[in-house]
Order: sequence, then C-alpha cells, then structure tokens
Amino acid sequence: MTTYRDLVQRALSVCHANLEMGLAHAREQEPFILRVSALLDGLGLEYAVRMTRGFDVVFNVEYPDDDLNGTEERVRHALTAEFDAEADGGGLVVSHRREAGIQCRVIFGDIPQ
Repeated sequence: MTTYRDLVQRALSVCHANLEMGLAHAREQEPFILRVSALLDGLGLEYAVRMTRGFDVVFNVEYPDDDLNGTEERVRHALTAEFDAEADGGGLVVSHRREAGIQCRVIFGDIPQ
C-alpha cells in the first residue's frame, strides 16, 4: 500500500517536472520575446509584459482612445515583417516562423495594474 508521504512525494515530483519543462520553454522563447519587445519599443508604444503560470507571455499594448485600428495595424505590420501574426479576439497571436511552439499574445487595451 502507498503511504501518504509517497503520495506527497509523487505530487511534488510532478510539480517539479512541470516547472522544469516550463523553464526550458522560457529559455527557448527568450530571444523571440526580446525581439517582439524590441519591435514594440521601436513603435514607441506603451505596453506591459506579463507571464502566465504556464510561462506564456502576453503583451498588453496601450493605444490612444481614438486610434485602436491604427495602433493594431502598426503593430501587425511591424511584427509580420519577422513573425506570423494572426488576429485572435481583441489581439494577435504572434508565432515564430521556424520554431514550433514559440509564440506570444499581443492584447490591445488598457494596461492592467
């Protein structure tokens, strides 16, 4: 029979393995995320970067109240010069063209506090 401590150890092992896989993914996507950030910096937009518990990155891009479509188009144009970008419900999913699984989201609107 499995003891309680064995169950705890198994649960911790699974959490540790998931964390290690997330860290490996974070290392793989770092150059991509830094490049997306540099492209947004080049547009002079205000934005915030967030990371989910699953190590997925989300850029929250602020835009002037009267220029949502213009801001989206500028961002899309800048990002598609180097990456794939598809519309996704109020934002974009930006993907690396040669490395599967390397992607981030760009959401337009107020930057969360």
